[in-house]
Amino acid sequence: DSDNGKCKDIDVDDSLQDLGIVVQCNDDRTRATYSLWWDDDCDGQAQQSGVAGANDCVLFVDSTGLFSRTIYFRITCKAADCFASHSTVNVKDAPKKQLDDVVVGDLVESFDVDGKRTFSEVFLVQHAGSERTSTMKLISYSLADDTKGTLTVSPSHLLLRSLENGAYVAASTIKAGDAVYVLADGSDAPMKAIVDDVKDVTAKRRNIHTLNDRIVVDGVLASVGTNVLPLWAQRALWTPLKTLHKLGYSSAVSQLDALVHTGYSNYRHAASKFMTQFAFF
Repeated sequence: DSDNGKCKDIDVDDSLQDLGIVVQCNDDRTRATYSLWWDDDCDGQAQQSGVAGANDCVLFVDSTGLFSRTIYFRITCKAADCFASHSTVNVKDAPKKQLDDVVVGDLVESFDVDGKRTFSEVFLVQHAGSERTSTMKLISYSLADDTKGTLTVSPSHLLLRSLENGAYVAASTIKAGDAVYVLADGSDAPMKAIVDDVKDVTAKRRNIHTLNDRIVVDGVLASVGTNVLPLWAQRALWTPLKTLHKLGYSSAVSQLDALVHTGYSNYRHAASKFMTQFAFF
């Protein structure tokens, strides 16, 4: 996310010029525009530009020299999938906490299938202690009594859109005039709030996973999941972690989660190197 829209120098081979590339991912990280240069400063008119899916393989051919050179590379747009670390949650029988201070085992404010207030146990805290920032959506809203509130959340995170069918929408699709659902302090039933404004901000990220997969952050009803995968698929992936937590192996949950993320990152890096090929003819 910190490289989004910036010129990156890619050392494709010690014997060749470096490649310059700029990739600009869209808000929900499903597509990207890209531009490529056969120099490392991304200056002047690009040799190639286009639009690609967020995990597409892109072909780049340079025929300006004595030899034609072909490179295949993969564009990856990773969503932050988090809330801002300064966001707050209500904790049962304890003062309100910032997400920075939430720990596994806390009972944080959540909601049931009807939207009514409840509490659910935290079984996983992601990005704890991280100082890395991401581009997020700052959503400002108003209740009917003119009470104001804000939520800072990643574009791909899911917010409750309908109490009738339990539908969620990605934060990236929220715009002024839309409705979100809010649990005001002291209220057990959700209220509809109208979005006043949405803008991009940068914030440190944290993500909290609860046993019932729902959470209330800064008063707003949300899923702990994103639009990267269907919610049923995400719940299937969380089930083994919840089981470990319930059996008393909470430390194993965070270790397994870290291994999965590390493995995925290594896979992406290996796949990217494998896809970089050169043809001389």
